[in-house]
Amino acid sequence: MSASTPNDEMQHQDASALFRHALDSSRLGKRHDSLESYTASVGRGSELDKEDIPKEFSLVTILCRNEDTQSDNAKSSLSILIGKKMRGFGEGFYNCFGGKLEKDLEEQNQPAKGAVRELEEETGITIPLSTMEESFVGTINFTFDDWQENRAMKVHLFCVFVSLSSDATSSTQNQNANTIHIDPDQIRGCDEIEPVWVHNCYDLPLLQMFADDSIWLPMLLHHHESSIGVHLKFDAWFHFHRGGTETNSILHYHIQRHDQDMSNNEPKQSAKYNLEKKLFHALHDNHIHNPSIKEFKESWSFANSVRSFMKEGNRMTYVLDVAGGHGALAA
Repeated sequence: MSASTPNDEMQHQDASALFRHALDSSRLGKRHDSLESYTASVGRGSELDKEDIPKEFSLVTILCRNEDTQSDNAKSSLSILIGKKMRGFGEGFYNCFGGKLEKDLEEQNQPAKGAVRELEEETGITIPLSTMEESFVGTINFTFDDWQENRAMKVHLFCVFVSLSSDATSSTQNQNANTIHIDPDQIRGCDEIEPVWVHNCYDLPLLQMFADDSIWLPMLLHHHESSIGVHLKFDAWFHFHRGGTETNSILHYHIQRHDQDMSNNEPKQSAKYNLEKKLFHALHDNHIHNPSIKEFKESWSFANSVRSFMKEGNRMTYVLDVAGGHGALAA
């Protein structure tokens, strides 16, 4: 496993900045560049006794690509289906879908099997086992400062794309190859959880979700917006402050990414961006966060509008200052 890089940290920060309701950074703990650093800082909470085997769970993220977001700079191209817990652990919180892997059903040896079962029970959505296996993202490992009361957990994470159409032959631009077509009327909850669509994932109610969701979930969503066809894989470790849902705060965490190009089933070497995305990422890689994302998109749109009136072959080598103080970006 490779250690995280400074560029990974920038991607985490940039992704979180897009989400309007993320938890304050003071509750998200210290990020470690290596698993060794994380383990050394956490101490006893991550060193499990032989008898202290973590409980294992499945967790499924359901995503859908929005048809048209070009006219709204503040809207994500992704919708996400989440569930509001109606009872039990995390009551009142929102979460993705999943549950404990059942040993009697041999799900611990095949976590995707448990993910398929839990998703159908909680949403009515049926996913083929092979698709769920191909949608595996990685594991999220949880330990707790009050480890005597809260046992360690290991969560097997999956990310499935769906298309809300009763017509299985319909196609959506830039869909994942493994997109599952479902009828919206098929989705229904149960007495434990109520499914809710968030059609602009930037509005995700992260303040009413577990603290780790403010870290890995924005990273996952931001990745799938900008890297279609590249399957994000990662493993994560989170060590929570004592107090459970009442404090809902992280002390330490570490994330290791393993992006994979699904076209050739090999790890991604480098992302291919158009000029707009190259410029945007160059700004953020150099810690330049002004203009904002909304202002950047407005400026880019203005620059392209001006360029459309120029003769072919001419270069635009000037920047115009426009009302509002945004200005146009030119390359």
